[in-house]
Amino acid sequence: MQLAMINGKIIPLTHVEPVFLDRGTFFGDGVYEVIRSYNGQIFALEQHLLRFSNSLDAIKIHNVDIDNIRRLVEEAFAAAGISNAKI
Repeated sequence: MQLAMINGKIIPLTHVEPVFLDRGTFFGDGVYEVIRSYNGQIFALEQHLLRFSNSLDAIKIHNVDIDNIRRLVEEAFAAAGISNAKI
């Protein structure tokens, strides 16, 4: 059984709130991808998302919904109305 100590109390790791297991918060693990658009078209979105997904896997960040990331990128791009943007 894996255990954790939170605020001086020892508890099973399965009972730890997710915020305490966020490596980005505690260790600075993270991945980002810069995507460009040219003349109103997002450039190579699928290739960027594949690289983003591979980078997440490489540092063992799981449970990121790539389809949701795609939707958010497209939504932000449409809302900004910038033809030549960095996303």
